[in-house]
Amino acid sequence: MEEHVRQQRGDWLLMAAYSPDRRAWAVAGQTRSFYSQLDRKLMWQALLVPLVYAVVVLLTLWIAAWRGLLPLAALGERIGQRQAGDARPVGQGENECIELQPITWALDAYAEREAALRQQEQRFFADAAHELRTPLAAIGAQAHVLSQERDPGRQAQALAQLQQSVQRGGDVLSKVLTLSRLDAQGAIGHAGHAPGRIDLGALLADGVAEHAPRALASGHNLGLVPGPAVSVSGECALLRTAVDNLIDNALRYTPSGSRIDVAWGVRGDEVWCAVEDDGPGVESADRARVFERFERGRLVHAEGQSGSGLGLAIAREIARQHGGSLRLTAAASGPGCRFVMTLPAA
Repeated sequence: MEEHVRQQRGDWLLMAAYSPDRRAWAVAGQTRSFYSQLDRKLMWQALLVPLVYAVVVLLTLWIAAWRGLLPLAALGERIGQRQAGDARPVGQGENECIELQPITWALDAYAEREAALRQQEQRFFADAAHELRTPLAAIGAQAHVLSQERDPGRQAQALAQLQQSVQRGGDVLSKVLTLSRLDAQGAIGHAGHAPGRIDLGALLADGVAEHAPRALASGHNLGLVPGPAVSVSGECALLRTAVDNLIDNALRYTPSGSRIDVAWGVRGDEVWCAVEDDGPGVESADRARVFERFERGRLVHAEGQSGSGLGLAIAREIARQHGGSLRLTAAASGPGCRFVMTLPAA
């Protein structure tokens, strides 16, 4: 067809054309509403197909996420069903989802640390109760004797024993509270602890002067070995407590006539102070145990010496919180003990 004719008559669109040999004439027509319906259909198809694809993709993602989170939901349910103090592993070993294994490993390690801490606290309070039970029982017995005794001399003796028991009970309680505070606070210089600059020589001299009357009364030769002028950074009250405990330990567990020297010095970027005695010393098998809480060594138990077994634990914890350490070595000459506390130089 070579000639084309388009006409619009009312709602109709007409198109006519001749055949090439002009022997035939073709006419085709369609209403305008047909084209409107066709446009709407094409528009809906253009919108509906992407919408269906989007819904399918979102549904697929939701199902995948739901299935992927099922192990996490099961893990949360297992954790929710656990009782306080339960140290059993949270994970299911090789059957655990590989993506959750780092989480379950971390949770199991945390549960083990919590269980160990709980056991340590239980042992601590049980030992503290045991240590307090002895002086309290003695106080009760001595108070009863004192109330029944009529002889003035025996009354004075019972009163002195009562005072000793009260002093021992107060000493144990004071050290338990000190350890509790040390456990609760962080390292010196963090968590609100403001360190100060402390003259180590003056601190040790004050400690020796404080214990000098007791040393004279018990027949000990307590002395201070001069050292260089050095300073440390920390809390003066805590460091003084550590020094007092080291000197008290030497006075308590060495016989009358023993020599006790307090010295200090500098080694590299560290400052050290030492309390050394020429007493019976500590067996090599007990040197690590003496720093544990409520431990006093086998020789001390055999000789029946009194003590709480907390002084060295407190001193070591104070040294640790100041960024230092406390260790026990053999005395420089002969038997005895040498406790050396190292601290960073200020």
